[in-house]
Amino acid sequence: PSPKYSGSKIQRLKQSGLLWNTAINTYLLSIGFTRSKLDPCLYVRRHEGKLSLLGLYVDDGLVVSEHEAHSDWVMSKLQQRFDIRDLSEANKCLGISIVRRDDGFVLHQRDSIQQLLTDMDMVDYKAAATPMDTTRYSIMRKAVGSLLWISNCTHPDITMAVNYFARFVA
Repeated sequence: PSPKYSGSKIQRLKQSGLLWNTAINTYLLSIGFTRSKLDPCLYVRRHEGKLSLLGLYVDDGLVVSEHEAHSDWVMSKLQQRFDIRDLSEANKCLGISIVRRDDGFVLHQRDSIQQLLTDMDMVDYKAAATPMDTTRYSIMRKAVGSLLWISNCTHPDITMAVNYFARFVA
């Protein structure tokens, strides 16, 4: 199965976001999706024992299913109702790279991490046991914010360290 990516353009009116969300939510519910209680941007559909997920971010969406035909069905239903494009197999979404492997998918943020290191002028840094330089406080706040995003999305292994450090730059 492939994650499929769709894009739609919403008008730039103040109420456009609400109108789009109401329309897409109503339609997805009508074709058998349920809205996740944990994340209102995630929709779940079970059909013939197969799971389909649709994640929305503003007017972009990512469809993932256990069976390719189910992803195609979701995309065709969305295209019947809305002016959207199927951008085929997704390889990146919200800065997260999606890599297909024989046994599934790998999500990573290598590009985001590299960009963060470049922005912080830390590409060649080595770990050091010295205290943080207080003149670089705002830069460290930016780094912690970026690392929080990365740890929440694809690197739970650094969450403890990032959260610990965040206490000192908040």
